Amino acid sequence: MEETGSNITTNQLKEYVWKTLKSGKVVVIREKLAELYESEQQWLRAAQMLSGIDLDSGIRMLDDTNKLSKCVQIARLYLEVLLFLTFVVIALSAGLM
Repeated sequence: MEETGSNITTNQLKEYVWKTLKSGKVVVIREKLAELYESEQQWLRAAQMLSGIDLDSGIRMLDDTNKLSKCVQIARLYLEVLLFLTFVVIALSAGLM
């Protein structure tokens, strides 16, 4: 068997990834990464992490209020990116950068 890490085979890694996907842990990981990116003001990465969550999957049941809340959060993060880019353009055109 092909070794991928210290004592982990490729098949073991594939099995772990599959179990993780089926358990819904990916959602939790994406949400935690999004929080981390947002705290570092990496709004685009945070938005991308949250956008990768399937809100309609059967793995994790979300009511309409929670789905809307996630969509608003994603939109807010993309707006942060837009605001930052607008600031950079204005600052460059004013010769501040």
